[in-house]
Amino acid sequence: MPRLAWPAPSWLALFYDLAFAAAVIAVAGAFGEDHSPLGIVWFAIAYGIMFCGWILTGGATSAFARVERPVTGPSVILIVVQMAAVLMLGLASRESISATSGLFDSLLAVLLATCIGLGVLSREQAMANSRRTMILTVAAMAMLGLAWLLPIALGLIAWLLALLALAVAVTFVLRDSHLSVQRYAHRLGELTIIILGEILVKIGLTVGGESVWTLLRVELAPALVLLAVVWWAYFTGPVLIRELTANRRVLLTGCHWLLHLALLGLAVGLGKLVVGSASLDKSASVVVLLSGPAVVIIGSLALMDWITGNPRAVVLAVATAVAALAGALVAAFHMSAADAAYVVAVVFLLGVALGNRKPTAGKV
Repeated sequence: MPRLAWPAPSWLALFYDLAFAAAVIAVAGAFGEDHSPLGIVWFAIAYGIMFCGWILTGGATSAFARVERPVTGPSVILIVVQMAAVLMLGLASRESISATSGLFDSLLAVLLATCIGLGVLSREQAMANSRRTMILTVAAMAMLGLAWLLPIALGLIAWLLALLALAVAVTFVLRDSHLSVQRYAHRLGELTIIILGEILVKIGLTVGGESVWTLLRVELAPALVLLAVVWWAYFTGPVLIRELTANRRVLLTGCHWLLHLALLGLAVGLGKLVVGSASLDKSASVVVLLSGPAVVIIGSLALMDWITGNPRAVVLAVATAVAALAGALVAAFHMSAADAAYVVAVVFLLGVALGNRKPTAGKV
């Protein structure tokens, strides 16, 4: 009987990333509406859950393995179902926690169930730690269900334990002996370029129905400089690695989570900056939406360079300290958001330019 032909696994992975491209816009929108301390925590959790799902799916589909697993019809069906769940998770994160907690947990359960299903389909070509990963994923689903049966306080603990089980499951994927560091780094690079693209998307969405001439403001220059410098720094650094110890893979992944959060936060701030939003008139908003995310971006890249053994880490660490000091001075003297953007952009540009005089791909 003739078999159906499917695209290569690499195309399936990029197809799957489309859901993240849409979902992160919604998550960033939630942060733009509520960037209070509680809003920041929820923003970090919501994206962290989706990021964990992305890693678990990559492990289950052998996207990070040394040997690719052929694409099959059932795996494509599960991927499409998970894409819908990820998109709806992003949209649900924009609503109040109390109003959508049931929907959010149900969608999270669907996300975990599809990861388990993909793991079952690949059991014959599974990675070394796939069984442990699946057990922890099942445990996370069980804790989610238990959270709804317990009193509020105990239910919250059960929900947090579900997130902990999910995070530990991810570490088993990252520590797997069959994981190809080069392929994993490449997939992280693909996801990061999508997150970078969200900065331009967010600017376009923020401008909305206003005149195209709105973009011809002096505030657009530092936005584009920051975007280009992050691209320059990232793709001459951590994405070039070939080998990395298991513990450092986990650390590198955590730094990517921080980097992505900061990029999405910066996307919100730059969108508001370009249209001259009055919400940036307060120093606290400038710190949360502009200088703060920029400092976290530089710092996370410095940590990635240290983890991967890139000597550029020292230069970026100094740039992080200088950017943090500059951001504090901008806030203390109540300077404008545009001034803050220009200062951080120049510091970041100089730091990467100095660090990239002798770019090195580290091996640890």
